Amino acid sequence: MFVFDQKRYTDALRLSREVLALRGKTLADSHPAVAAALQTVGRCLDMLGDTAGGRQALEESVTLRKRYLAPDNWLIASSESALGEHFIKDREFRKSESLLLHADSVLAHTLGPGDPRTQVTVRRLVALYQAWGEPERTEIYQSRLNPSNL
Repeated sequence: MFVFDQKRYTDALRLSREVLALRGKTLADSHPAVAAALQTVGRCLDMLGDTAGGRQALEESVTLRKRYLAPDNWLIASSESALGEHFIKDREFRKSESLLLHADSVLAHTLGPGDPRTQVTVRRLVALYQAWGEPERTEIYQSRLNPSNL
């Protein structure tokens, strides 16, 4: 994740794939590192222009987390938020909105509205509504951003 945040997408992709190479050997699908690595792979592929591969990895991350975690677990919401971001890039705004609103609700409830992981989803909602041409909704979510996140 930190390598991804430094915009070193090729390095983050390589490291995440190294984790995924352990899948079925020393890491079961239920291990949190598997879904986390899939999420990072998906985000990296999106940033590197492979949106089909990005979508596949992100959807698999959501599926695994839903299989092994309680429905209101913040990790599922995190994966849904990343997939929602993908759908903004694909201009599938309704799919994005559904995922991001659900993720925002879960994250705000479980982690709090000011938590950095909640704020990432709020920023994604701002990006969604800007891309969709919804200025009123954009303003609603911009008002929820912490000043340090603007």
